[in-house]
Amino acid sequence: MMMTANRMPSPSNRAKAVTVLRGAIRVVSAIALCGLFASGAQAQERYPARPITLVVPFAAGGPTDNFSRVVAERLSKDLGQPVVVVNRAGAGGIIGTQSVATSKPDGYTLLIGTAATHGINLPLYKSLPYHPLRDFEMVAFLNRQSFVLLTAPSMPRNLKEFIATVKANPQKYAYASAGNGTTSHLYAEILKTLAGIDAVHVPFKGSGPALQSILGGQPQFMLESFGFAKGQIQAGKIQALAVGSRKRSVDFPDVPTLTEAGLQGFEPATWSLLAAPAKTPRAIVDQLNAAVNKIMSDRAIVERLDGIGFESIADSTPESATAIVKSEIEKFTQVVTALGIKLD
Repeated sequence: MMMTANRMPSPSNRAKAVTVLRGAIRVVSAIALCGLFASGAQAQERYPARPITLVVPFAAGGPTDNFSRVVAERLSKDLGQPVVVVNRAGAGGIIGTQSVATSKPDGYTLLIGTAATHGINLPLYKSLPYHPLRDFEMVAFLNRQSFVLLTAPSMPRNLKEFIATVKANPQKYAYASAGNGTTSHLYAEILKTLAGIDAVHVPFKGSGPALQSILGGQPQFMLESFGFAKGQIQAGKIQALAVGSRKRSVDFPDVPTLTEAGLQGFEPATWSLLAAPAKTPRAIVDQLNAAVNKIMSDRAIVERLDGIGFESIADSTPESATAIVKSEIEKFTQVVTALGIKLD
């Protein structure tokens, strides 16, 4: 797989890209308001009658995997059948996502979709073997996760000095990502454009290996979800320069937002949703929607997820989730076009 991207756009093209990005880089505010009315259809009596496979299209140990296991554990209890998490990582989430898209639409194979699988990949890849909207029934939006700029301890301790250091040494520094086409990759490219810096991209197979590389000092920085790096930040093993939320974190009040630190309006974040193959019966979709909304509104679950950096969403409907996916595809299409990034 080859990535093609402009290292440093010309001044005129960069100005145009920045203008486009300013209007597109926020995660849609509708995520916070995604469900006006919870789904209330009666569940089918015979579903589920056997174990359910929940596919996570990323490596084990990453933030999406950690979140999915919390939800699967509780969903198993509520549905009365095992919900087995299966990691099918690779190609920016494409491998696992495609496997669900081609599965039997009977409610026994489900997907944890993300901003990568259902927002970024469609405009990023020339030939995507699935369509985020056509090949899936959206069950519910589940969470939002703010990203944080993480750096090795050897790097400057504030965003202004970090940008100045990297800008003065083009191609000397590198950033890690969870893989080509992932949110950590694309948001780092946005950061490069907005900050006017040039750094080498080093993709890894998942967020876990990427974060470990930063702890070792090579590469020197990455953008990743705040909660996933919480332990390493608290232990002083890695630096958090700025967070992509609109307000500072309660857990890390000394870490400024990216806007406060100088990158106005840059609020990188990702999200997760539950999806089923297209043509899954609406009664099953509604039953699953009611089940996950109940889980995401449970105080114990909310507090547990908050502890690992997830903002729970508990009032999503299939319709509102679908609308947000459409909006995210439009947003990332603007971003990918402005930055000139394509994956082959």
